[in-house]
Amino acid sequence: TLFILTADHPGPPIPGDEFYQNQIGAHATWLLLYKPGSNFQGTNDMVVQQTDIMPTVLDFLGYSGKYLAFGNSIFDTTAQRLSFNHHANDYMLLDDTYMLQFNGLTTEGLYLYKQDSLLKHNVMDDVPDITDKMEEKLKAILQVHHHAMIHNKLVPE
Repeated sequence: TLFILTADHPGPPIPGDEFYQNQIGAHATWLLLYKPGSNFQGTNDMVVQQTDIMPTVLDFLGYSGKYLAFGNSIFDTTAQRLSFNHHANDYMLLDDTYMLQFNGLTTEGLYLYKQDSLLKHNVMDDVPDITDKMEEKLKAILQVHHHAMIHNKLVPE
C-alpha cells in the first residue's frame, strides 16, 4: 500500500508573510508519500505538482499502458520537473530555477525564485533565451490542454 497525502490547495495567505501573497507562495503546498516498510525517508525540494501524482502511482505499480498526464512520476529522475498554474489572471511556469509569469499574451516576468522568493527582481530581459524557451513551453502545455479539453481527448484511445 502506498499512502499519498497532500492538500487539494493551499490555505488562505498567512497575514504579514509576503511570500504567501505572491504567485508561488499562494500555490505552495506539500506532498507526502508513505509506504510501510519502505526506504522512503527525508525531504526533497524538487518541483512537484498535483498532476505528478497519477504518473507517480502508475510508475510505483509498474504500469506500462497508455495514459495522458500533464505531470511526471517523481521517481523518474530523467523527467524535467515543472509546475504550472493559473492565478489572478496570470499563468505561472516553474522549473528547478526559474518562475515565468505570463498573462496569456506576453511574458510579464521571469524570476530566480529560490534566491528571490518574494519575486522582486525580474530577470526576463537579462536572459531572453530562457524567457523565450519557458514561454514557448508554457504555450505548448496550454495548447495541448485546451485542444484535449475541446475535443474530449483527456483519456488515451
